[in-house]
Amino acid sequence: SCLGRGGINLKAEIDALLAANPSAPLITFSHFVPRVELSPEKRFLSVPTLAKAIGSAPLGERVCALRPSLHVFGHTHFGWDATIDGVRYVQAALAYPRER
Repeated sequence: SCLGRGGINLKAEIDALLAANPSAPLITFSHFVPRVELSPEKRFLSVPTLAKAIGSAPLGERVCALRPSLHVFGHTHFGWDATIDGVRYVQAALAYPRER
């Protein structure tokens, strides 16, 4: 379920906001990568075992349930822009200075 802090049903709250503002885009955010498909190829990772820790099924399910127009995420330090199942996923990574 999409229950937030204090037992607030986030899905119901968002559905109500979208019903009141049908032309407004829904934009969601997370620090972690919501889908394993958004992970860089293992050969591009400075720590190859990182691939095992990227992608969160519960987070991915929540994003899927909310059906945002755009989901902005971070964590991998790679720039990313992909549309999967009708949701645009973007990461505009700044990275650490030594990675620039």
